[in-house]
Amino acid sequence: MRVIREFSVDEIKVSIFYMNQKFIVKFEKGNFEQNYKLSELDFMVSSDEQLELMVKDKMIEDVRGTFEKMSKNFYTTFNDIAL
Repeated sequence: MRVIREFSVDEIKVSIFYMNQKFIVKFEKGNFEQNYKLSELDFMVSSDEQLELMVKDKMIEDVRGTFEKMSKNFYTTFNDIAL
């Protein structure tokens, strides 16, 4: 697996990897992470910069919302178990 790019958007760390004709986009916030696998053949990008812009512009709000849901679900479950 090869690291293509790493950057942050606000409090979310983004890493883009390349392996076996797939881009793997990993988002990390605190103790949570999300991973997306994008086939190189189905997802044509002409540069690393284009992929970074797509992630920043089109994916980040959905990813942020998913992190909020993950956090809420985790802490709700944890509180139920701890009681």
